[in-house]
Amino acid sequence: MNSAGKKLVGVGMGALSALALVGCAFAVLRITDLLFPQLGLAHAEWTHWLAVLIIPEVIFIVAAVALWRKKGPVAAGILTIGLMMGLHVAVHLAMR
Repeated sequence: MNSAGKKLVGVGMGALSALALVGCAFAVLRITDLLFPQLGLAHAEWTHWLAVLIIPEVIFIVAAVALWRKKGPVAAGILTIGLMMGLHVAVHLAMR
C-alpha cells in the first residue's frame, strides 16, 4: 500500500474509533435510562450534553494531541469527527 493509502486507513481508523466512542456514550446513557427510570435521565437535557457531547469532545482533543506526532492521520480522523459533532450542535442550536 502506498503512502496515501496508509494515511487514508489511519484517518478512517481514527474516525471509526471516535464514532464508536460516541456510540458507546449514547448507549450507556440509554441503558442507564432503561435500568433506572426513576432517575429521569431521558427528560434531563444536561445528561445528553454531558454524556454524548462534552465528555467525548474532551477525549477527542486529548487523544488528538497525544497522537499528533506519531499517528497524525489517526489524530486527523478523530478531529474530523469532533469538528463534525461541533458543527452539528451549532446547526442544532441555530435552528432553535
